[in-house]
Amino acid sequence: KRIVVLKDVHEELRDSAVIARLKAIAWRLSNPLELDVLKGYAVQVVVVSSRKEIPLELEKLVTVIDVLNPDAAEVMLMLQEYCDACGVTGLSEDDRESLALSLRGLDGSEIVQTLNYVLAQTHGSLNPKEAVGLILNEKKQVIQKSSLLEPVEVVYEEGRHAVGGLRN
Repeated sequence: KRIVVLKDVHEELRDSAVIARLKAIAWRLSNPLELDVLKGYAVQVVVVSSRKEIPLELEKLVTVIDVLNPDAAEVMLMLQEYCDACGVTGLSEDDRESLALSLRGLDGSEIVQTLNYVLAQTHGSLNPKEAVGLILNEKKQVIQKSSLLEPVEVVYEEGRHAVGGLRN
């Protein structure tokens, strides 16, 4: 068996010739009579993409597997590896936990991209007091780019008159 990985091919999946080829591959793999003709030659096609754009012609032939974002421990590990690679030192355990918490919800590449941005903006420091605000701004950018949600700024007010976020 062979595996072919197609990465970020969402533009190519608009081409009818590409769709026809992928349908032919899928049909051959799902048809037991065709497998005899192929004499054991089978190809699994894996499409890796940040977008979930599946042409209608391929919807019934595709299995979608969502890749989860890193959990807290994985974010901490990524942060530690990033700091080691970039020579960032002097972060306490509380600092690392604060940074890792603010990075939660991003995927691996977004975490690295955000840390690169923060490091550039803070001139080589990952001071949580500055970094957390920058990270949250980057997360806001990610949300706005997706056009699925609209971030809303929330102002915290103490007291029971502020319960529910409505002003009386």
